[in-house]
This record gives sequence, C-alpha cells and structure tokens, in this order.
Amino acid sequence: MNIHMADGSYLTYYAFCPYNYDANVPDEFTSVTVETPETDTVYTLVWDSVWNEFSATISGQQPEMGVHVFTATTIDCQVISSDYQYVVQSITNPDKNSFSPAEGAVVAAKTPIFSWDPVELEGVPLYYRFEVVDTVTGQRVWASSRNLGMTSITLKNGMLTPGGSYKWRVRVTDSNDWVTVQNRANSDWVHFSLADDLEGHDALPAIHPNNWNGLTWTGGNAFAASVKVVDLDGVACDGSSHSLTITAPEGINFPDGSHVKTMDFDSSAGPTTANYGAYVGGGTPESGEYTFTVTDPEGNQTRLVEQVDVAPLPSPNPTTLIPSNIDHYLTATVDNVTVCWKRGRPTVTVY
Repeated sequence: MNIHMADGSYLTYYAFCPYNYDANVPDEFTSVTVETPETDTVYTLVWDSVWNEFSATISGQQPEMGVHVFTATTIDCQVISSDYQYVVQSITNPDKNSFSPAEGAVVAAKTPIFSWDPVELEGVPLYYRFEVVDTVTGQRVWASSRNLGMTSITLKNGMLTPGGSYKWRVRVTDSNDWVTVQNRANSDWVHFSLADDLEGHDALPAIHPNNWNGLTWTGGNAFAASVKVVDLDGVACDGSSHSLTITAPEGINFPDGSHVKTMDFDSSAGPTTANYGAYVGGGTPESGEYTFTVTDPEGNQTRLVEQVDVAPLPSPNPTTLIPSNIDHYLTATVDNVTVCWKRGRPTVTVY
C-alpha cells in the first residue's frame, strides 16, 4: 500500500494477516517475507502484537508496480501468496485546520460530533476512516469502517471517559476493502480532552414525518416500518444513543401477537440523523393509529402518530418485467471480456 503521510512524505506498507492458519501465531512462524516485482528486493515482516499481523514499513518510498509475493514459513509448511500494486497516486491529506473539534479543544458532549472537509482525487471515489486514540495508554479506542464520502461522525455515549485525553485523525483510501486498497492519505493527529462533567442531551429528538413510517409489506402479509430520527445533540453512528418503539392501536396487536415492537438501527444518515426499521411478519396488520416513540440518552421522548390504512396492493406480475430472468438477458463488455447474465447464471467470454 502507498501511504501519503501527514508531513508530505510517502511510505510503503506491507501487512500479512495469518487468518485461518492452524499454526500458533506467531510462535510457529519462522519467517514472513515479501519480494518486490521490479527490483526483487526481499523485506522481512515482523509480528505486531497490537494489530495481530506481520508487517513492514518502508519509509521514504512508494511501492513498486506489479505483483508482490509473500512467503510465510512455519515449522510445518510454507505458504506463498501475492498482492498487487497497479495504481500509485497521491491522495491529498485531509486538512486538520478544518477539523472539529480542533487542536486542544475540551469536548463536553455525551455523543460528540467530529467533522472535517473532504478531499478530492479526480475520477476516484474516496473512503474515509475516523480513528481515536487514548493518548495516555497509546491504545486505539475505536475506528470506523471505511465510508464513501464521509465527512462527519458521532461517537456513542460512554465510548470516551470523562477527564480523558485523546487524539483523532482521518485516513482516506481509494477502496473500502482493506485487501484492495492501493493508496491512502493520513491527516495530522488532533488532540482533545473530554470534560469531567458532560453536558445534558437537552435538544428534543424528532421523527421526520416524510419517511415510510408504517405500511403493509409483500402483498399485505406483514407490517414494516422505517423512520428517520433527528437530534441536534447528535445521534451515535451505531444508533445506540436512541431507542425507537412502535405501539399498535389500542386494542390491536401486531401480526405476531405483540402490542409494542422495538425498532432496529438501520443506518446513519449524518451526525444528527439515523434510520431505524422494523419488520413484523405473520399476517395482515390492522388499520389504525400506530405510535412511534423515540427516546434520547436523557430520557427525553417524542412521539409521532400515524394512521395506517391497510389496503394491500397486488404484487407486480413478473412476466411483465423487461428485462426479466424469464426470457431476457443482459450483457456487458469491458475491453476484451464479455459477461452474459441469463437466468441468474453468468457466462464469461474472453476474446
């Protein structure tokens, strides 16, 4: 991997993760090496107990183009694998001057919001990963997944310790898959602390009225719901800061016999917004007023009451769909490869 460091320098990073190996790691590994494709240079990877991987860092140079060959030798066997580096390009480092909270800030929110400006690389989708580290222990507290175009994130309540000292940064990559990442850029670290006494979660949460809310599903044989929660004090990126319930109309139960259902977190839609959903099978729901209730970390609640009129729509006739998997097919050609997809089974032709 090619890494553009915050100081403007470059380095090559190699990592070998011994997943699904019967050998005791790392004790039964006698060596792990990688050979470069252009100069045939061999580097030795050493065990990193923090990340549970063998790694090597080659400072001051970008990786050679081509296939890099890894050789892992244990007391019983030798395994050879390879990885490619076909693209070497410079991703702009995120500018820490755009970061919030800024250097030296004291954060008092129970669900702190972190934000930054995006960077651009023409023609390349970029993925952002947030990382926070405890500066006393040196241990990573948490890191997000690699998310396309992400420019903010909200941490869940209790992730950081009041009075603690931390630093955070953003890493940008050209893929969301660790295995296929070719290039990465790191921001500078930004230091902050968490206040001893945290502020209350005072803003009332709200349920956005223009979402699905409640409806019948699949020909009317189930109840489904999707709601969007907005809270200006922040909604944790995993949805754990808020809870959502649906209450059936008085005297009526859901198809499974329950009267109240808890909604599950579906996805984050920004630092102050998240989507929650529910699915209740077992039969056709009844019409009536369904009550959605959201509760924030302070116990503040907001309710939305929606009238659901049950009148199931017929499912579309699959024979009328064009193209369909019945008697139609799709083809796609890239360079000298043509893929034909017919009846759920692709065929590949190389010219």
